[in-house]
Amino acid sequence: AKNSILPKTLHGLSNWMLLWTGLGIIVSAYALYVETQFELNPDYVAACDINSVISCTKVLDSKFAKGFGLVEPLLGADSVLNQKNALYGLVVYFILSILSRFSSPPLVHLNLYIVYGIIAGSFYLFIILLHLRTICLVCYLTYAVNIGLFVNARRRMNTVDQLLRGEKSYRKHD
Repeated sequence: AKNSILPKTLHGLSNWMLLWTGLGIIVSAYALYVETQFELNPDYVAACDINSVISCTKVLDSKFAKGFGLVEPLLGADSVLNQKNALYGLVVYFILSILSRFSSPPLVHLNLYIVYGIIAGSFYLFIILLHLRTICLVCYLTYAVNIGLFVNARRRMNTVDQLLRGEKSYRKHD
């Protein structure tokens, strides 16, 4: 009976994965919008700018908002990899949204490994945020999305692994 529940569980987890990636796309698109508006008009005040301490533009305008603050010193400001972090976010969330529709073990594992990378990047950016002494609501929303993705990706992988173990034990009884 447990094995008949697992495919439904996997389908539900895949839908949750799609929800988390969708939220990530929305938050990244908003961050990209704020950055672009601020570049065009330095007097632009974003909805996430509450005061001098709670300000997403303060963070999104920092040297760490492009290439994670690492690409420019290593490869130069003109490097094709020196893109806005929010653009990286859009790309990665989009890739994860596609991967979430597949339940083959290699793709579910790839999905999880990408999420591990996202978590590492989030941890790094959180340390930067502490260094900047700023509260960034967009950043915190991104971290929440990434934690949701992490929990969900782990559960998907565990479910796929359970399904595989169930198939192997079923085949042994034939």
